[in-house]
Amino acid sequence: MSIPTYKLIRRACNHLSFSPGRSFATTLADMHCQEFTLPDGRTLGFAEYGDPRGQPLLYFHGFPSSRLEASVMDDMARQRKIRLLALDRPGFGRSSTQPGQQILDWPTDVVAFATGQNIDRFAVMGASGGGPYALACARALPREMLTGVGLFASGPPWWAGRQHMSLTRRVTSRMANQWPWGLTILLQWLVDMARWLLSTAVIRKRLDVWLQEEPNKTKPEPTLETSKPQRPISEARDNLLRMLIDEPFRQGCEATVLEAKLLSADSWGFDLEDVGYEGVHPLFIDFPIDYPSILSISH
Repeated sequence: MSIPTYKLIRRACNHLSFSPGRSFATTLADMHCQEFTLPDGRTLGFAEYGDPRGQPLLYFHGFPSSRLEASVMDDMARQRKIRLLALDRPGFGRSSTQPGQQILDWPTDVVAFATGQNIDRFAVMGASGGGPYALACARALPREMLTGVGLFASGPPWWAGRQHMSLTRRVTSRMANQWPWGLTILLQWLVDMARWLLSTAVIRKRLDVWLQEEPNKTKPEPTLETSKPQRPISEARDNLLRMLIDEPFRQGCEATVLEAKLLSADSWGFDLEDVGYEGVHPLFIDFPIDYPSILSISH
């Protein structure tokens, strides 16, 4: 998944309504590698960004990805007084796998997490593959709890027209359904190959040059004040690789294969017509994409 941009997500967040929640102080030193124990004993990994006393927004990462994806929104969330809580879905990052997992199981985990953090009301936002999970929350959660629902470049309903999907996506979906173990082996080989390539001196040098030059190509947001100084290039590189490769595939590729099957299914477990969330406003954004500075990624 490509890294979300400050501009796109900032404009999407402008169309969400929020309600303040109670602040919760964690005792863990690393706010970006926290774990919550669900009622059934599973672990839910999460990271916290933005303003710890701000209005709560639960962020659902793309596919395949992890909670660290939300790190690019840290400064934006802090400036807008948003407490951004990014959750790992089952099998990704620090979250346990879930036997028999379905998309409609996610709202139950979300409610348990919010209750454990003493959050009464919150908004949710799903990016890419996280979009269907945000819709599941809109379908299942009570209105007195859910204050807003945002979809950012959401994964589409495949039943609306598989013929419009790319060949790669269609092949991946077919393999996930008919040959899951083969797809798991293939993906693991690709991940291992990517790790090896990124460990070579030539690729690391090219990546370091890109990290040095990319921030200068991005026009800074006039209202965005960054709170963190630029990090050394080597640290920025490590943070980038951790976000894009290490955490998403921390537990292997089984979760990626299962989610490919769930997202491309003929049904997500509910009909879109049943998502009766009030105040739904389609938002279409048409402007050039500027990639954020990778140097600001926290670790």
